[in-house]
Amino acid sequence: HLWVRPPRASTDAPVPAELDRVLERAMAKAPEQRFADARSFLAAFQAATFARLTSVGRPGQDALAMHVEVQAPLVSGDEAVRADVERVLALASRAASAAGWAALMESGDGMLAAAACPDLGARRAAVNAVLDLAAAIGARAGAHSLVSARIRLHLDRAERIEDWLPAAGGSGVLASPAVVDQLDLDVEPVGDEVQVAVPASRRWRDG
Repeated sequence: HLWVRPPRASTDAPVPAELDRVLERAMAKAPEQRFADARSFLAAFQAATFARLTSVGRPGQDALAMHVEVQAPLVSGDEAVRADVERVLALASRAASAAGWAALMESGDGMLAAAACPDLGARRAAVNAVLDLAAAIGARAGAHSLVSARIRLHLDRAERIEDWLPAAGGSGVLASPAVVDQLDLDVEPVGDEVQVAVPASRRWRDG
């Protein structure tokens, strides 16, 4: 405790590397190297937590957020269920990375990612990437009957994306109306959102 350097949080959890530096300073051995007060620590903590948003888009610019949630029985100890949950999350993570989405949050059953959408073309490309992901999830090998995935899309200003929390319920690909505006997609109203049909003609090769 007197001299060993604390482990980095990012080695054990999917958190931004910027958070490592904040926590290392907060736990510095020498008091003069720590934050002066709780207010300065909180400010640095919040800045590090949302540091990835700087790669999503400029303030005032539109950004598209994607929340992927894997739904499976909480009480199930079935290894096949767990393996399929991880399979779906791996597909989502790979697809987001390939499409240039910024990963804002990852957990054991979901992820939140966002991409800048400064114009209609960028939004169309982002939504197409999501539909490809949905097709890949639906066609994945080894799919378990108890495992399903829900993808929600939300369009907002880049600086407000971190405040978005998806509503509960629903399945498949759901989106706020602004997401699909002018995209000529097959949609069906579901409350305040729309259900987006994944075209059967879509093909997505794993790997």
